[in-house]
Amino acid sequence: MDDPLKEMNGVETHDVKILGSCNGLLCLGAYVINATNAIRTLILWNPSSKEYKVIIPPLGHLCCAYGFGYDSKIKDYKLVCLDSTDVYACSLQSNSWRKVTTIPYNKHFRESGGLLLNGAIHWSAAKTIVAFDVSSETFMNFPFAEEIKPSRETTLTVLGDSLCLVYGVPDVRVDVRVMQNYGVTNSWTKRFTTPKQVLLDIPV
Repeated sequence: MDDPLKEMNGVETHDVKILGSCNGLLCLGAYVINATNAIRTLILWNPSSKEYKVIIPPLGHLCCAYGFGYDSKIKDYKLVCLDSTDVYACSLQSNSWRKVTTIPYNKHFRESGGLLLNGAIHWSAAKTIVAFDVSSETFMNFPFAEEIKPSRETTLTVLGDSLCLVYGVPDVRVDVRVMQNYGVTNSWTKRFTTPKQVLLDIPV
């Protein structure tokens, strides 16, 4: 897909990442470089209409995690930024940031962009999935099953309508588990296991 953000209003953008998506809209993170400095910038982009909106993060610097979703209570899209201790939210209608709460869990999230499901934004941490409800602006905590041993290769995604963890046992296998009942820890079920092939250096 062509990236329309390579240059905006005469300035360059670098290190563009997808931080979230909702109803066909993408939340992108990028460094906007002008004549004097590089500014971390959030961009809401509609790939269909090519329209975009630039939003400066609440503290003007890189946050540890982001999320993007739809707030059914106020009927508006909401952007969420998690700083070192605090959570900030910005709706498209208000176009301004406000502090909503503090982060009650381990903040070493594996993803900078959160995963939207069931009206909540999800990030995987050391031993749990942290979820933030977009409408109520409250946190939930979904621990992993005891047999799940996340590593740096762990990926949080969605399979069907369920949370899904893809995680590897180094040089052994890759397991895929789904949370069959949303929010219920003991409903984690292994769906697939594939052997992990070690790639050898073969001279050409």
